[in-house]
Amino acid sequence: MLSVQIDSGAAHWQIFQREGAAASVALQGSFALHPICSGHVIHSACVLVRVVREQDNTAVVPWTKAAAAASDTPFCGGWHIQLSIPQGGLYRIETALDVCGDAPEVTRLFGGAMRHHLGVGDLFVIAGQSNAAGFGADAAPDAPDLQVHLFRNCCQWDLATHPMNESTGADDALNAETGCCGTSPWLTFAKQLLPAAGCPIGLIQTAMGGQSIDRWDSRVCGDLLDNMLERIALAGGKVTGILWYQGCTDAVPGKAETYGEQLCFVMQAIRRAVGEVPIFSMQLNRYLRRDGDDAAWGTLREQQRLASKQLPGVFLIPTTDLSLSDYIHNSSSANVLLGLRAAEFCKAVLYGGQTCFAPDLQSAVMEKDVVTLTFSHCGEGLVVTESALAAKAFVVEDERGENISILALFDGDASAGRLHLYLAKCPAGHGVISFASGCNPAASCVFDHKTRIPPLSFFRNVIISPL
Repeated sequence: MLSVQIDSGAAHWQIFQREGAAASVALQGSFALHPICSGHVIHSACVLVRVVREQDNTAVVPWTKAAAAASDTPFCGGWHIQLSIPQGGLYRIETALDVCGDAPEVTRLFGGAMRHHLGVGDLFVIAGQSNAAGFGADAAPDAPDLQVHLFRNCCQWDLATHPMNESTGADDALNAETGCCGTSPWLTFAKQLLPAAGCPIGLIQTAMGGQSIDRWDSRVCGDLLDNMLERIALAGGKVTGILWYQGCTDAVPGKAETYGEQLCFVMQAIRRAVGEVPIFSMQLNRYLRRDGDDAAWGTLREQQRLASKQLPGVFLIPTTDLSLSDYIHNSSSANVLLGLRAAEFCKAVLYGGQTCFAPDLQSAVMEKDVVTLTFSHCGEGLVVTESALAAKAFVVEDERGENISILALFDGDASAGRLHLYLAKCPAGHGVISFASGCNPAASCVFDHKTRIPPLSFFRNVIISPL
């Protein structure tokens, strides 16, 4: 029989969100004398709590007396305590009952309940649909790390391992996955952050495959947003950032056109609830089935791009250079690469890492039959691996929607973030230009010189003709 029980406040494998260099952790439970004490005169009994570093068993919070709740029964009842635990881990929380009685055998510390493998660090929420949940079906090396933990669909903390959206014991969970999920980008993401963050990383899984943004939009449905906020509350109520990958279900005519407004509404709702945390959003990859609508996929990616410009603290990450394991889901190797890429964005935003953002179209200007494209966020310029193939990733249309042939792509100014497209003719009226925009866009062959990240997809941006 344990003399002290922990009823709430900490679970095995839990990661507490740090605030500054520590987390404030409130514990409560119950205590009672051990049967050994029966028949002895007991002078005093109080609950003690401490925090021990598991790596070397040193106490980072020494034995501290908990407050006892009022009770009609002597030396029995409830207790509570508020601890300030420094960032780091892994830790063990220990409890004991310090008893003083009329004999040596009852004047000692009686052992109480413990919580193992805890950490104080940064929490990230995984949200969106199947590529957020993770459906990589092939093999890729992505081993667990003791410093990365996961709040699973069953609402239990655990060591983070694939598949992260499996739903054992979560039959009534709103985001319980119905499909056979696989690998996701987020284990690699978290492992890559560890050195820069200098603390453990916790992941909170709230994604679900196949779901429209309507399920995060409270004006339409919003049940998955409610579910996300509930799980954040269960995991401690505070987070460092949001990992958002959603939109495939909405890449259809009639939905894609309004996606940007819905996305802004949802992201603002999340921030009203959890604070002005950064949101790392993934621009859609490709779709290989014939029923896809090229204009809808191009429109939705453009809506994602414009939303990231409109909302401060939203950072858009391209994915169209990543391989698939089926018609729509990123492969395991692609998930590893995306995890590394997302971590570099996150380090730049949160941990003072080197600037790492995707090249983005700044302007498209036509002189005679040449369109000059200027890209931002490419400090060391662009690199074009094959000009003829790169040209196929761009589409130029006139105001009637007629495609204008691109004869050549000149990359002589790529080091300055500029590319030149030579057209077969000048487009009638106001021409527009797209890049990596359809369901299954051509390989871009254009990358940031330093990071090897491709430019963000864009769709039907107006080409400016100087006066």
